[in-house]
Amino acid sequence: MLTLRPREVGPEHIQPMRDAGLSDADIRTVIEVCALFNTVNRLADAMDFELLDDDGRAAVSKALLRFGYA
Repeated sequence: MLTLRPREVGPEHIQPMRDAGLSDADIRTVIEVCALFNTVNRLADAMDFELLDDDGRAAVSKALLRFGYA
């Protein structure tokens, strides 16, 4: 929803994350990661980037895990 209809996101969408135990800082991080991926995807589409092969995806996955994304 945040990607496709961001203006429709409101407190009623945030509360379930709080109920699940996420702090406001955690929720902000989720929103920032979503925004970053949206930006990268749009740039990649605009510049006609090629998709990674299996080895490339594996390398990126390892790097993301090293930086704390699980």
